Amino acid sequence: MAPGGTSKPLIQKISTDVARIVAMPEIQERITSQASEPVGNRPEEYAAFINAEIVKWRALIKQTNMTAE
Repeated sequence: MAPGGTSKPLIQKISTDVARIVAMPEIQERITSQASEPVGNRPEEYAAFINAEIVKWRALIKQTNMTAE
């Protein structure tokens, strides 16, 4: 994630660098040892994932009438 208005070239540079780092075996081992899944995807894929999560959780919140306390 980055602040709104961050330039596309900067987003692409960060994305490329993070994907390269996440692909390193020692980083993958460290991430999986913490019960997480290493993922280094493109900004568009991440945005689609976030949007799908919003839709999923919004529906559940409405269905169960959850409220914040």
